[in-house]
Amino acid sequence: MQVFVDVDGVPTQIGDVNEVQLGCVDTVPGEAAHCVASDLAYGPGYEALNIVSLDFLIDNDPLVNGSMTVTNSQPFSQHYSFIFTLPVTAMPAGTLTSGSFQGTVRDGGVDANGATITTDAAAGAFYTALLDGNDWQDLYLHPQSFSSSGTATTSIPAVNFGIPVPVAGPAVAANIGIRVDFNLTGLDRVTFTSVHTVTEVPEPQTGALVALGLALLAKRRRHATRM
Repeated sequence: MQVFVDVDGVPTQIGDVNEVQLGCVDTVPGEAAHCVASDLAYGPGYEALNIVSLDFLIDNDPLVNGSMTVTNSQPFSQHYSFIFTLPVTAMPAGTLTSGSFQGTVRDGGVDANGATITTDAAAGAFYTALLDGNDWQDLYLHPQSFSSSGTATTSIPAVNFGIPVPVAGPAVAANIGIRVDFNLTGLDRVTFTSVHTVTEVPEPQTGALVALGLALLAKRRRHATRM
């Protein structure tokens, strides 16, 4: 997971956390892992944010699925970007993809004056599905904004793509991922749940063989009827 925050208006990477630091434990050796972490603080010379909790499932089906709660540790609004990347086996025949995003935003409990999360114009959306590091599908396109009042919690309703019918995508060479990007008011908290699922399109030869088998079966049945 890579973490970026604006420093003097420039997106700056302040963290690059691997599976060991995220507490990832294999649930199916070599195939799936569950990652759980809490109280991860980041910042170049100051604490820019605190990842209160993180709970992600990664599976080389491939699937990236999980939730994270983040607190803006500074008393002013900050722009954050989180990039989750999962290496995968190459899928040269093309892909079928789906994904979803939802969340909540609330006051961090310090000043009880509410909280606001907004999209960033440059990033373009709260959620972006990535294929080989390239933007693929966006959810909650800019401009979007959700606010809570006092200490109340406001929901960011669930949205999705490719559900129930997956979206046909390009070939994938090395990895899939998710980018979650937002501006959050000072000392406030956001929780988000994001999913990205990718499967390979069956090889054309397989489909042709199945069709051929069905045609032969139909021919044999017709022949048996005439007898």
